[in-house]
Amino acid sequence: MAITIESCDTCAEDFEVKLAEVFISNIAGEVNVFKTDKEGLSLEGAEFKVYKDRDLTGYIGTLSYIENEGVYRLRKLSEGTYYLVETKAPEGYI
Repeated sequence: MAITIESCDTCAEDFEVKLAEVFISNIAGEVNVFKTDKEGLSLEGAEFKVYKDRDLTGYIGTLSYIENEGVYRLRKLSEGTYYLVETKAPEGYI
C-alpha cells in the first residue's frame, strides 16, 4: 500500500485537508487509519472520506470509528486507487 500526503488545492480557504492516495491490489480490502496524539493514544472525533478520483468527485464512503480497536475503517473496497481525505479533526486539534 502506497500513501502520499499532499495539500488540497480545491479546499475551502480556512480548511487545510490532507489527501492520501491508497492502492488496494489483488483482492477486496479495507482502509484502516490510526489517528493518535503525541503519546500514541487513539483520537476519536476525526472524519475521513474516501473518493475514487483525485478531484474528490467520486465519493465512496466515510470511515467508521471502531472504538474498541481505536481505528477508523472502511471495508469492502475492490482493487484500485482511492483518495483518503481527513475532513474533520478531533476536538482540540487542527
